[in-house]
Amino acid sequence: FNPLIGYPNQNKMGDYMTMVSDNTGANVAYCATFNQEQDVYSIRVAPIAPVAQSAVSRKVHTGAGTFDLPLPLSGNVGIECRNGPAHQIVVNFANPVTLGSASVTAGTGSVSNFSASGSQVTIDLANVSNAQTLTVKLGNVNDGIGLGDVFISLGVLAGDVNGNRSTNASDVAQTKSEVGQPVTNANFRTDLSANGAINGSDVSLAKSFAGTALP
Repeated sequence: FNPLIGYPNQNKMGDYMTMVSDNTGANVAYCATFNQEQDVYSIRVAPIAPVAQSAVSRKVHTGAGTFDLPLPLSGNVGIECRNGPAHQIVVNFANPVTLGSASVTAGTGSVSNFSASGSQVTIDLANVSNAQTLTVKLGNVNDGIGLGDVFISLGVLAGDVNGNRSTNASDVAQTKSEVGQPVTNANFRTDLSANGAINGSDVSLAKSFAGTALP
């Protein structure tokens, strides 16, 4: 145990209380001296999970590069519009982390692989269905200070290039407007097939998913 702080009792002369904690912060004890008699009071405090700093949905666009779609950590979910059952989520923390597991806790899909490298965690997803919100649980994330589970959500809606939770004629039109343009950070969402080229196949994909929406 490592002493953290002492709290003198203001009501009695000589009374003193010291709080001590283990290295994870999971166990806390209070050593109290009242009227020159010392007692030790122990309580268990649940450790606090590390807080993710950012998260993205990442895809490699063949020949054009790797493009990340931001996933907000609160509020409305980020929507992955690029087609395919395989997805990759990358989560960044403030400090290097380890984790014990990764699993899908809501939605249809599965974790095919996960890893931690320094402060970054990468989760590969497979068999992900369209038109859903999927939640991934990172189990027992430990940054040496906090320990606990972290949850990341991803909206999946193929063809929703403008991210308004519905694939419709406006998405088809936006994709058409980028046909023949190089794939960049400004338009990568319209490369729905992630093949490094925005062309008629992407327009066809947008049309094929028109009429779908997130619940």
